[in-house]
Amino acid sequence: MGPESTIRSRQNPIYKQIRSLLRRDRRHEERAFLVEGPRFIADAQRFGATPLQLVFSESFAAGLELPPNQARLARVFDDELFASLTDTVTSQGMIAVFPFPDIPTPRNTIPFVLVADGIQDPGNLGTLIRSAAGAGVTRILTLPGTVDPWAP
Repeated sequence: MGPESTIRSRQNPIYKQIRSLLRRDRRHEERAFLVEGPRFIADAQRFGATPLQLVFSESFAAGLELPPNQARLARVFDDELFASLTDTVTSQGMIAVFPFPDIPTPRNTIPFVLVADGIQDPGNLGTLIRSAAGAGVTRILTLPGTVDPWAP
């Protein structure tokens, strides 16, 4: 990926679309969310999720060689634009856009539901979701006033 393909403008439609996913209403309208960091992106792919786009900071992408199936999804943003897409203090230089998953409840399974009500801290909701998965929960419902489970 060379510098000629680097996105440098806040007016670029690709930048605007990805940036819009920082907002809850746009995530739900587009049915897509952001995942940051190579490890989390690899984990999502290992569990069958397919990214819609891969976004790299210019400094991270320098010399990066991607397999052809991922190279077509790749976008490189200059470091300043990339930083505006992330909440982390020290970014790892990689973000992926994933579609909301459609996870069917297995047939002949008794529903086991976690209802999250009023959880405000994304880390706490994440802990509940991971614990619920480990306990075999088949569905998670978040009530109004609960943090968005698809937040970055």
